[in-house]
Amino acid sequence: MRPITLSSDVSGLNFNRRCLSASISRRVGNGGFSIRSRRLMEALRRLRLKFNPETSEDKVIGRMLRPILEESYGIRFAPVGLAERFSFEHGGTPGSTFGFHGGFNLPLAMPEEDLWWALQQLPDRMWEDDEVRRWIVRTRKRGSIELGWRIYQHCLEAFPERTQSWPRGRG
Repeated sequence: MRPITLSSDVSGLNFNRRCLSASISRRVGNGGFSIRSRRLMEALRRLRLKFNPETSEDKVIGRMLRPILEESYGIRFAPVGLAERFSFEHGGTPGSTFGFHGGFNLPLAMPEEDLWWALQQLPDRMWEDDEVRRWIVRTRKRGSIELGWRIYQHCLEAFPERTQSWPRGRG
């Protein structure tokens, strides 16, 4: 992998699945796994923004304020090609990037022998329905059928109220 240089003020890719179809130039800026320059932080401080807990900070920076940040403060968002080498959230492959965002990518990024132990250390709130389903899908995607089955079984036994609508049986 080629080294990544800090020629940009913001790097981090794909806000969410909906963003995969967004304008290619607007896909950079995810805050979950990103690099942000001091220059960007200072520009944001000068804008004196009011915090809104309903809006994610990366959406504010990467989408809503991006034109102002680029035009008025000279902030540079990484080109998509560079951001794709830096991190992924949806559609990436571990090992092809420096890192990733989203706990649902753990099954793709961790060695199988460590993953089950790590998942058991997570607090109950991390075992949310959608997140766990993604873990199961991703373990199967990497060919770890038995691990996917163990996660599935753990959910059925530990969280019956969350899994009532899940199919029963192996398949």
